[in-house]
Amino acid sequence: GGSAVTGRFGGGAGRRSMVPQILLGMLAAALVPAGVPAGRYPSVASRAHGVRCVSLPVDIRSTGPNSRRISSAIDVNASQEDVWAIITDYDRISEYTPNVLRSRVVPSASAGIRVYQEGAQNIAGFEFRASLTMEMKEVLTDALRRPLPAPRLTFRCLQSEMFSEYTGEFRVEQHGKGTRLSFSVDITPRGPVPVMPLEWRIREDVPVNLRGLKAAAEARRR
Repeated sequence: GGSAVTGRFGGGAGRRSMVPQILLGMLAAALVPAGVPAGRYPSVASRAHGVRCVSLPVDIRSTGPNSRRISSAIDVNASQEDVWAIITDYDRISEYTPNVLRSRVVPSASAGIRVYQEGAQNIAGFEFRASLTMEMKEVLTDALRRPLPAPRLTFRCLQSEMFSEYTGEFRVEQHGKGTRLSFSVDITPRGPVPVMPLEWRIREDVPVNLRGLKAAAEARRR
């Protein structure tokens, strides 16, 4: 394990700089009950337009009868610092990931960083939305406060109508002359909701959002 502290990558709640993957934001799903007509919000298709297509494998493993672990990674032509700056830009993550409509830091009674995100999917002409509140930890050093070669941004769902578990991490590691950004998440739906539709939706969303983060980090270095 490691300690969540500020290091050479900067960070911390004070600068209000990430989900999520997601972030997380990675989870707007077909089973969300509240639909609103398409056009009320910018469509997911239009937000994804212009994100360069990069083929990304997505690994899915069963971790229980109704639970899954979903993971993927993308290579970024940018420094670790640039990639870290993008994934921890919590209040602007929706500008980088097409399936996140809103993302903002919200007050927290603990020392952690608390982020609210709202995601969306266009399904049969309707925008379906899902929201969740997550606790983020920027893990930059080990237990002895030595800098980690691959810093991690962990997230844990605190509140969601869709998930009883949505826990995972982003990992930022040097790879050749650039950086490899890895993402993994463990999901368990709440109540009787089957995991299969959520698994499919997240599997489709993860590459789109990773490509958005890649594009933002590479644009930052120019």
